[in-house]
This record gives sequence, structure tokens and C-alpha cells, in this order.
Amino acid sequence: MKGWGQVCAEMIAAQKLNGNENIPIYGLVSTGFVWQFAYLKGRKITVDTDLLTAPKHLNEVLNSLNWVFCEAKKNIDIIKGVKL
Repeated sequence: MKGWGQVCAEMIAAQKLNGNENIPIYGLVSTGFVWQFAYLKGRKITVDTDLLTAPKHLNEVLNSLNWVFCEAKKNIDIIKGVKL
């Protein structure tokens, strides 16, 4: 929980730099053992309440990271004006 203040501030800063509140911004907090994901769209930050642990949920952690990177790539294309 200690990392969410910093992550939320960074997500809001990224949103302001993008200049578009409709492009979702993704964030995560991890101790290296426990992982938790969130996203910001508009003025609403949604935090996934699931706490994923690396040994027990490794596949879910890696799938979530892959999904976030794919979504971020789509956002880059939107910002650059490329049609999806």
C-alpha cells in the first residue's frame, strides 16, 4: 500500500503530459513478491483488489504485465495519431 501514492501521482502526471484524459494510464505496485495493478481514465483511478504473488500467481503476473505493455503500445499509437 505504501507505493500507491507515488504511482497515482506518476499516473496523473503521465495523463497531463499526454494531454488527453480519455487515454488510460496503467500502473502497478510491487514488492517483487506481491503485485497489484491499476489504471487511470478520466479522473478515476481503479485499483485491482487482487494481490498476486509471484510464486503462486506467476503466470497471472506475467499475463498482466504483457497485457499492460500491449495496451500501452496502443496508447502510444493513439497519441501519435495512428489508427488502430
